[in-house]
Amino acid sequence: MRSAEDLAYIIQKQSFELLKLEVHREMVCARKRWRRPSAGFLKINIDGSFIESTSSGGWDFVIRDDNMDVTHAGAGSCQYLMDAFDAEILLVSMVWRKP
Repeated sequence: MRSAEDLAYIIQKQSFELLKLEVHREMVCARKRWRRPSAGFLKINIDGSFIESTSSGGWDFVIRDDNMDVTHAGAGSCQYLMDAFDAEILLVSMVWRKP
């Protein structure tokens, strides 16, 4: 079992990394528009939402092909979030989780 000091250190480091990712994400989103994927590729778009008063929110995703047709889409809700980016990270972690 880890000590409280170890856990505090881990949480602080992860929070710092998430904040750096959020700043980078805001810069990228501000200067790029959505474009269709190259022929033979799919494009995945994700989004997160957050309700501060309840610390809950949700996520959604859309996968489109090079004809801009939707091949898959989904949405869900989650609790105990820090912000909308937290919901997006949760979605990505679910997608990449090994069976």
